[in-house]
Amino acid sequence: MSDAILKQASPVLSSVVMLKAETTNGRAALIHALQPGDNALPFGVDVVNGSGITVGVVVTGSWILARGLEDKGSLFVKWGEAGAEQCRIDYVLPRQMNAER
Repeated sequence: MSDAILKQASPVLSSVVMLKAETTNGRAALIHALQPGDNALPFGVDVVNGSGITVGVVVTGSWILARGLEDKGSLFVKWGEAGAEQCRIDYVLPRQMNAER
């Protein structure tokens, strides 16, 4: 995910370091997506949403690890220019459980 900003800290013994970090709003999901013929998506390829924002990456076994997702939408994976080297994955996430009990 190329939009990440790296921060470094060098704490000394018995110290506490506070770092502020930007977060992403939305839901996270682990999505298993295969190409036609049950072929795996290429490892390490970025996954973008309909606005072209990188929201995830293809990991081992053709799984997509994504965050900042809407309840439903489309994800795009592109590892080349040919039509067979890109795909669109439409998704609908399950209804969220009420966090308060």
